Amino acid sequence: MPDRVAFMPLTPEFLQKIRPEDRFVFAFPRSGSRWLRDLVADLFNQHLGGDPDALYAFAMEREKGQRAFAPPGVILSRQAVPDAHSEVYNSSVLPAHGFAAIFKSHHIVEVFRRTRAPLACTVRPPVTTLYAYYSFCIKLGIVEDAVSLREFCQWTLPLWQEHLQTMLGVHWTNPERAIFLHYGDAFPFRVTQLEALARHFNIPCPVGAAEAAVQRQRTFLAQLNADPSTSYPRGKNTHCRQQVPDELRQEIEAATAEVYEAAKSLDAAL
Repeated sequence: MPDRVAFMPLTPEFLQKIRPEDRFVFAFPRSGSRWLRDLVADLFNQHLGGDPDALYAFAMEREKGQRAFAPPGVILSRQAVPDAHSEVYNSSVLPAHGFAAIFKSHHIVEVFRRTRAPLACTVRPPVTTLYAYYSFCIKLGIVEDAVSLREFCQWTLPLWQEHLQTMLGVHWTNPERAIFLHYGDAFPFRVTQLEALARHFNIPCPVGAAEAAVQRQRTFLAQLNADPSTSYPRGKNTHCRQQVPDELRQEIEAATAEVYEAAKSLDAAL
């Protein structure tokens, strides 16, 4: 298995800088952390006077490959929830506004030892997750075109299971510390999930803020998916699921049913 498929490493420099109060969103690759970062950034922009509509206008320009300039006064998703694997520790702007930093990461164990703060985990159906990750790796040349979906799933399915089992272990050890957010079929996340995350991470979220953020994201996804240049439906599970042969789909679902249903049953909105 190519090393890059086995998750990007966290640098020693980043790990050394993690503070006990730092919050983390854990997500297996292609499990919705991008959409969750946008929602969190939307809430902070509402609170701090930034323009959430400008946040999505910037995102649309980047999706279309246009040269996008960060709008002034707006907290971008990567500033609100930096990717621990590709952005430096100091890229979080939240501490400058009096809030604990929030990061996104694939690695649970390395981070868990260093922070004492609340944690969250996104959970996407395993069939759609693995297909989306396969397509992503093929597109970027991380794996060769000759690698079949079945071969890729043989490499990554154990990683997906280990990832979720580890997070479930964290929850069972301390149920108050970790919450789960299940990636839906029609849209990634719901209002009640965002409200639950805001309470868990102490993110400002007055009445109506989460609903406004989710509606903005759904409008963005609708516009993105209506664009002829969008190669596949974004923010939905159905397309990915349909690309997986029935036999392989059934094998994945049988192998993951117990751990997936356990995590899904813990969804913060239930």
